Amino acid sequence: VGMWRLATDWDDYALAIREVLDARLDLVNPHAVAGSSGWAPRCALRPLTKYELRGIHAGRSVHDLVYQRVPV
Repeated sequence: VGMWRLATDWDDYALAIREVLDARLDLVNPHAVAGSSGWAPRCALRPLTKYELRGIHAGRSVHDLVYQRVPV
């Protein structure tokens, strides 16, 4: 089973990613459970990039997503 981690500081892009990937039958968001926002916590292994810092300094929130591949 593969795992795909994504992060972006653009709200519209984050929502578009979720819309597309949530529609796939071969992927599941393990953080999309009842009572949860569906956003993943920041992965501790992901380095803080200059692009992420620019977004944070501009007042944008970073959205992390995780999808796992499941057999269909």
